[in-house]
Amino acid sequence: MKKVYVYGCSFTYGNHWPVRSKSKGKDYLPPNTWPYMLDLGFNYQVINRSHQGLGWNEIMNIVLEDIPKFTPNDLCIIQVPYLHRLHFKYLTKGLHSKHDWIKRAEKGQKYFLELIPPFDYSLAVWKKDMEMVLDIVSLTGIDYYWWFTDKDTGIENRRKLLSGNHLDKFLTFQDRTILGYDDWMKNNKDIWFMPNDYHQNDKGHKLQAEIFSGEIIKRRSKSK
Repeated sequence: MKKVYVYGCSFTYGNHWPVRSKSKGKDYLPPNTWPYMLDLGFNYQVINRSHQGLGWNEIMNIVLEDIPKFTPNDLCIIQVPYLHRLHFKYLTKGLHSKHDWIKRAEKGQKYFLELIPPFDYSLAVWKKDMEMVLDIVSLTGIDYYWWFTDKDTGIENRRKLLSGNHLDKFLTFQDRTILGYDDWMKNNKDIWFMPNDYHQNDKGHKLQAEIFSGEIIKRRSKSK
């Protein structure tokens, strides 16, 4: 069976923690988020490598770790999370939970962002890292796609971000009129998880799966 690898933060993982299965005797992720609802025209197994709160440096490392497992029969979808997330893996020793870890990371992030222009810096670093990762992923022969979380910050920043060799693999929202998840959700409050929380509700996950399925099928048909 083909595998669909997905990478990202809670907007891919789901706004919930894994639950304990009595029958399986271990934690598992309920299949009620958009990766499990994709209709790609073939049967597939989801390999969900996302988690709440991840920043790009962590997502990048997880993708690179998985690359030896990729085959040309598989597909991967990489979410580029919020630009302001800077997580520092080696500052987290002794922390007991993911939330403690995120709090520590946010303190470090605040310090660094006081020293540098946050968006311009993150954009420059991300663009370089992202193109490097996508270059490597493309060499495996896997069918790959990526999408952007942050709000659309204007034509100039859009041009900086999207220039490169992987624009044809970029998934957008609402017929390519909305580039990022943030803008899409802010315009669609009926699919919010709850007021003031624009994680997807069940309807939102279903809609995102429909949008991405349509985009992927369209791109795959063009590449044949």
